[in-house]
Amino acid sequence: MDKDTKEIVDTLNLILTRMATKDDIVNMATKDDIAELRSELKGDIAALRNEMQEGFASIRTELRDIRHRLEALEEVARNSAGLTKEIDHLMERVRVIEKHLDIQHKIAA
Repeated sequence: MDKDTKEIVDTLNLILTRMATKDDIVNMATKDDIAELRSELKGDIAALRNEMQEGFASIRTELRDIRHRLEALEEVARNSAGLTKEIDHLMERVRVIEKHLDIQHKIAA
């Protein structure tokens, strides 16, 4: 055999060893199988997209509610910040009055 013929034979043998047989491709998906799968996936993706949109809408609503509640708490905190100063001022006035009236204030332990 000459060199060119040997190369052709080697190439053909390589192709034959790597080539799929009927038994190899019997379980492979057909174009119809793939089309059916794509159709199923489109439906599943659409359902998932709807579920995610509903979930995100629910999360947005809950976050909005939390934000409103935090704003209300901030308002309460701002309004009550001055109360401690007022209470301290009133307690000081009571102490002055008690001292003036010579009233002993005993704190139970």
